[in-house]
Amino acid sequence: MPRRKAPEDLSVEELRRLLIEKRRGARRERLEHYKRTGRVADVEPESIAPVVDTLEGSSDQPQVQERSVRMVCEAFRESRSNLVVPSYQMRRGHPWLVARLLWDELLKLKSPMSPRDFLNTHQAKIHYVNVDDPGILADLDTPEDYLMSKPQYSG
Repeated sequence: MPRRKAPEDLSVEELRRLLIEKRRGARRERLEHYKRTGRVADVEPESIAPVVDTLEGSSDQPQVQERSVRMVCEAFRESRSNLVVPSYQMRRGHPWLVARLLWDELLKLKSPMSPRDFLNTHQAKIHYVNVDDPGILADLDTPEDYLMSKPQYSG
């Protein structure tokens, strides 16, 4: 039987499949609980218990280095902080890691509140990871931004 990969070693497609399997398992557990007891289970099924955090990233930041993402994940595992954020030259960036404990608060943000406000609220609890990657700060909102940041290849 092949050895299971650590979550940080999985590809995006492998992570997606794993989450789908966990959700299906959770549904099965809730259905089995209902069949046994006649009551709807409002508890966290064991099959999704390992999902304890999420990496919050932005699709308009394609230049983030894989090493930076791994450093954030490692810092989360080692520090067990509820909030781990990468920093480049004393400026915080993306992606940041949020423990499940804070998901509800983050997901319940209403306009005009933003994730920045969430980070400001929890500023004292943030574990910063210094990375040598200006890509964590990049913000590509327009085609012009993309063209300015696109790597230039000489051939």
